[in-house]
Amino acid sequence: MFGLFGSKKPERSPEVVVDGLRESVKTTREAVRLARTTGDTRAEAKAREDLSKHVSALKVMLVGDLSASETAVPPAEMDVSRLIRLACTGDLLSLLAENLPLMVFETRKDAVQIFNNLLRRGMEDSTRVTAPDDGAIGIDEPVTAVGQISKGGGHLVMILVAGYDDNEIA
Repeated sequence: MFGLFGSKKPERSPEVVVDGLRESVKTTREAVRLARTTGDTRAEAKAREDLSKHVSALKVMLVGDLSASETAVPPAEMDVSRLIRLACTGDLLSLLAENLPLMVFETRKDAVQIFNNLLRRGMEDSTRVTAPDDGAIGIDEPVTAVGQISKGGGHLVMILVAGYDDNEIA
């Protein structure tokens, strides 16, 4: 991507973007809580905008840049693989699902597209993939986000089902 005066912006890794998303979620939660107690919504709006930028960056990494330009930019396969690994071994899917209420409508649509895309993709990896809490999740077998959901004890499924209680999210 080119920034102001044609200078190239530094590329960010998927791990950096996901970490930024985590921080942005924390900031947005705090801003929403503060807005409810004080009535000042400026910080909340800024935090939601920052959250939207991080979700948008994830979407561009996963599906490419399909903006209004004449040529669409496809996603980098290495970034896609790393995002899938983060979804399979980390908390990316639950991070998106749990925080849908914090997002504005357009950001929610992007988050749902990311979630669906990660569920549909698989990653074949012949190396040992280690999950943070339960050891190895696969050797010489495809590792998918759907497989991680089924191993998660239903926590993510319960979050998704509970989303139907909120009319804005459902």
